[in-house]
Amino acid sequence: MSSETIFEPIPQPPGYPVVGNVFDILGEETPIHGLMKLARQYGPIFRLRTPQGSNIIVSGFDLVDEISDEKHFDKFLGPGLRMARTLAGDGLFTS
Repeated sequence: MSSETIFEPIPQPPGYPVVGNVFDILGEETPIHGLMKLARQYGPIFRLRTPQGSNIIVSGFDLVDEISDEKHFDKFLGPGLRMARTLAGDGLFTS
């Protein structure tokens, strides 16, 4: 017997060609108000498309706390950042 996990698609507001969901964000008083409105409508995790690509937005304390837990993630340091850390030590831009 195989146990298959079925994932639900991440909700996403309909968008426009090229600009995606930019108008959903900028259509409110401020961009954060637009994101808050979308979070109320689509839930604590939703996808937005912008000209720069697709973004997954997470809101709500429980989800943000879970994805902020460093135990679940590994940090990749590229050669430039490794060299900067050697020269400057750990700091705001090199940590």
